[in-house]
Order: sequence, then structure tokens, then C-alpha cells
Amino acid sequence: MQRSKNQRQMPNSKYQRSITYSPEIDGLRAIAVISVIIYHLKIGSTGSYFLPGGFLGVDLFFVISGYLITKILLAELDASGRISITKFYWRRARRILPALLFVIIIFIPIAWIILLPSEIEIFAHSLLASLLFYANIFWLETQSAYGAQSALLQPFLHIWSLAVEEQFYIVFPLFLAFLHRRSWVGFAIPVLIVLGLIFAYTTTLWKPNLSFYSPTSRAWEMLVGSLMGWLSLRSNRFGKSLTDKRLLPTVGIIIILWSIVTFRFSEIVHPGLATAPLILGVFLVIWFAEPREPVTRLLSTRPFVWIGLRSYALYLWHFPIFAFGRHLNALPEPLEKATWIALTFAMATFSYRFVEEPFRRRVTKLTFAGFGSAIAACVIGFTITVSINQGFPNRFPQLQALYGKNEFDNEVLRDLSWSILDNLAGEEKIETWNAHAPSQNEQNNLWYPDTDQIKILIVGNSHSKDLFNALYLNSDHFPDQAFAHFGMESSFPAKQRELLYDAPNFQAADIVLISSKYYEATVENLPGFITQLRDLGKRVVLAGNTAEFSLIGNMPIFDWYIRREGKNVSLSDLGTIAHQHENVETHKQSELVKDIAEEMDIQFLDRRMLVCNDADGVCDLITKGGWKALYDYGHWTIDGARYFGQRASELDWLSPVLSEVPQLRGQLSTN
Repeated sequence: MQRSKNQRQMPNSKYQRSITYSPEIDGLRAIAVISVIIYHLKIGSTGSYFLPGGFLGVDLFFVISGYLITKILLAELDASGRISITKFYWRRARRILPALLFVIIIFIPIAWIILLPSEIEIFAHSLLASLLFYANIFWLETQSAYGAQSALLQPFLHIWSLAVEEQFYIVFPLFLAFLHRRSWVGFAIPVLIVLGLIFAYTTTLWKPNLSFYSPTSRAWEMLVGSLMGWLSLRSNRFGKSLTDKRLLPTVGIIIILWSIVTFRFSEIVHPGLATAPLILGVFLVIWFAEPREPVTRLLSTRPFVWIGLRSYALYLWHFPIFAFGRHLNALPEPLEKATWIALTFAMATFSYRFVEEPFRRRVTKLTFAGFGSAIAACVIGFTITVSINQGFPNRFPQLQALYGKNEFDNEVLRDLSWSILDNLAGEEKIETWNAHAPSQNEQNNLWYPDTDQIKILIVGNSHSKDLFNALYLNSDHFPDQAFAHFGMESSFPAKQRELLYDAPNFQAADIVLISSKYYEATVENLPGFITQLRDLGKRVVLAGNTAEFSLIGNMPIFDWYIRREGKNVSLSDLGTIAHQHENVETHKQSELVKDIAEEMDIQFLDRRMLVCNDADGVCDLITKGGWKALYDYGHWTIDGARYFGQRASELDWLSPVLSEVPQLRGQLSTN
């Protein structure tokens, strides 16, 4: 996101073109930042938002950055034969840090007022990640966690792109100097572009989240800009002899707009081959730009240039404004979104005029260093203090009064739901990752006591953890059974199956109870998995999906209802509302699982019946003791698990399974 207004002619340059300000570049920046802003605004209904490819604006920024910075570095190399790394990073610091630090310091008190304890802890660490430019790594880890909060609610998530750039520029200047000395730039960069594109494509297919945040998957985009920068100084005539060259910027802008308007992130392999048309479009617009050419003239007009000059500020401000806006109202009306836009432009204009420009041109190094050090110290102190005090939960006395004995921070309840498995694992730390993979304790240790109890192994994702908690916490109601757990992805992949089959708990188990969240794409894997389990001598039981509920304004129904009604909460009304907002798609998947159970002649357990009573038209979101039973759309809290486990005992929920196997140890035949 670098911008250059350097109009100097480098002395004794062998290159053919001076580094001059190109207003159409700011015009392209305007398209990029407006696309990103509209994309994050989420205009429209779920699944059909306006400008679904607006996220590609970030990739456009990457190309522009590579183009401008390479021109500056090559001109310096040609003039002096070397690159001053100190000056390069000093220029980058002046360009990037003042506005970023200003935005951070403005939003710290806002976060203090709005964010819940678990949220402000993540926020504080994200500030540190932003300052040290490892935000992409931080958000890769944070957002990849099972049950992570929506990305739209993370105020500084967008700084991942700045981190990617800075990580690229840690090595690029030295690498460019090495290539320049050997006159390899024109050969090496095209080769690296091709290799980088292939790498990005394959990495996206393998691990899309990793690829999205990885500088190695984005490097080829910046290198395309670098190639243009080299060509513009080395060979101004490349491709310019085409008779229809003046049409090519039009072709380029059409490709860019087509990509932004039509691409859907969930439907393309990005970054990768699907990104290539956009990058080609940027190349055509920049390389074939001419003052009299229509697209160049359009991009050079005052509105485009005005926005482009403030594109960095707009990019910095829009996402935290939108995120905090959604924290205040998860279902914003059009007028609220218009207010977000107006505030974004107002703050961007202010920070551009009074922060960016002065620090880039007039503020002394000493003042800059003092300003940066002071704010950095504040951020570090804030992060440490928030972490030590676990987000200061006492900041919300009104919520505490409203919720009473219940916890208002669902992230706390989520983490607590893993505490039983964590306690059983000893020194091994069990967290949400265990939702999709087995722990070492599950792989290597035998949990069952040396008794004649029927040994039941519960396997699956996080929903298997909920069922394990429910039965384990009610062990006194199930004296003839012993329970263990094994975490697996919902697709039950082959590698995890092998780990399962080698586990002592599996080898000792009499019954394997599969309890997962089933998806249409993964249900088809069940028959093969069941067949393997049977071949290994295990009795298999399938538990269907639990009841799941639509979130209202990004909040579980209990939280939405209690905050709306305050002290006038009616428990009977809450159960009815929950029943009305149950996710019907979950039923469909359970029916598919039930059909598989019937076809393969194995027992099916309806887990939904532990939560919902269709005869009365209610679903229990709280226990009889008034404790919150769910912490999100369908996962059970510790209190909820204890409550639903008691209900399983009252309903003899396991009896259909156990009554069919009296031969197991002869245990039940005597009951």
C-alpha cells in the first residue's frame, strides 16, 4: 500500500524512464479500497452480498505495492549500486506506523467499554501482533480455532495484509540487490511468479486458511508488480508496439470489475489460479496507461485520486468501525451502515491530514521515535494488564446483575466445557483443537477401570465432547457403564482412523458410539467407517445431531432474549422461542444418519430428544436450576451437559443399546 510522489530523475541512470507520480495508480487504489469496504459492509442477504469479490481489493493493493517499491529500489540501486536498508525501513515506518498507531490508540478505550473479557483479551493480543507485524500469523491461529468468533467482529483482523507486506519486504530488498548485481532480475522474477502461483494454488487446495494468511502464497502478486517496476525502468517499450494497445487498459479494468463483482470466496481457489485474472487486469491497466487513454483519464480524475490518496487511512479505519458497530448491533439497518461509512471517511480524512502527512514530511525523527515508543509502550502495557486480569470481567456490573449466577461471556463457558477432558489429560493441555483431533491422552492411555463395566468409547468432533461430558458427569446414574472419548474430524479421515484403532481405549471398548455434527458432505463417509469398526469386532452405535438453533444477531437465543427482556424473562417463553428458531437443516442430516443406521442394522440414538420436547413445543436452553445450557448454536455448557445427562438417565436413553448386548461380560443379564 505504498504511494510515491517522487518526481526526481535519478542521476546517471541507464534506465529509460523517471520515477514520476502516476495519478491512475491512486485511482486503482480507490477501486481497491472501496471494493474492500463494500465487501466488509455485507450489503444484501446472507449468501448474496453485493460485490462478493470485493476481498480481491487487497490483492490489487499487493500488486501496486510491489510495482512502486521495486521502482524506488531499482532506481536507488542504479544510482548508487546499493540499497540503504536503514533508509528503506525508515521510509516504511514513516508511511505505515503513525496512522496505525493513531487508530490503535483511539480504539483502545472503545474496546474497554464494549468488548467482553474474552474478546478484549484477543483484542489486546491483536494490537501487539499488529505493531510487530505478525498479525497474519496471529489471526491464522485465532480464526482457525474451532468455534472462533466471527471475523467480522475482530476489530484489527484486517492488519493481516500489512503484516504480509512487511514480511515480504524483510527479504525482498536484499534479494533484489542480489539479483540486480548479477543482472538476473528480468529472468528470476518471472520464474518466481510462476513458481509462486503454483505454490499458492497447491497450498490453497491443501490448507486454505494457511494459504490465505501466508506471505508465500501472496508473494507472486507483489512480484508481478515488481516485474512491472523493472520493465518500466528497463524496457519502456515492452508490448507497447501493439496496434490496439490503447484498448488494453479497458480490457484490464473490465477484468478487475468482473472479478470483484462475480467472484465468491467460497467458490474459488484463492489465492491461486482464480486470482490470476485480476492480477492480469491490474497489469494491463498500469502498464498500458497513457494520459489520453480513457481508463487512465477516468482513474486520474479528482474523486478517484482523492480516495486513492486516503486509501491507506480508509483501509485502517473501516474495519474496526464496522466491527465495533456490529458489537453494538449485530443486525444493523442500512442507516447504521451509512453512518459507519460516513465515520470511516471522516476519520480517514482527519488522520490523513493531521497524522499521515505531517509524519511523512515534517515531523522530525526524534519526535517520530518518541511518539511511536510511547504508544508502543501503552499497547504492550495494555496487553499485559488485560491478560493478567483476564479481561477485567467486573467492567460490566449491569450485565452481571442481568445474568445473575450465569456467565455472560460465552467464550468462558466454551473453554470450561473442555475442562473435564483437560483434567483427565494431566499435563497435556486440552482446548478446542481436540474438537477435530485426538489428544495424546486419548491416543495412548487406557481410561477404563479394571471392572466388568461395559466400556463405551464416544468418538466424533466437539459434539462428542458434549455427550461424553453429559454421561461422565452422571456416572452415578450409569453404574454399569464406563466412558472414554476420542476426538475426530466429522469426515473421520483415514489417518485418524488408524490412530483410533491403535488406541488402548478402542481396543478395550465394547461399544463405539459415534456422536458428531454431521454434514451432508461427510455423512457419506459413515458406512465405510462403520464397516471397518465392525470388522475389528466392535459394536457400533450412531447418535444423531443435537438440537441446533439460529443465532439472533450473532448471539445465542438465551443471550439475545435475556438482554432484550431484562428482568422480565419468562422461562416458558424462552423454551417456545427456542423451538421456533431450531435449525431444520440439522434434522435433515440426522435423518440421513438414521437411514444409514437402519440400512446397516445398528442402533440409532436421538440426541435431539434430550434437548427438545415436540409435544410441548419447547427446547431447553436452561436447566431446571436456571443455568445456561448452551453457549452457542448447539454446544452444551458444563451445566447443560449435566442436565441433559440426567435426562438421558431418566429416559433410559442408552437402554436400547445395552439391552441388545447382554452377552457383554454378562453384566446386564443379572440386572
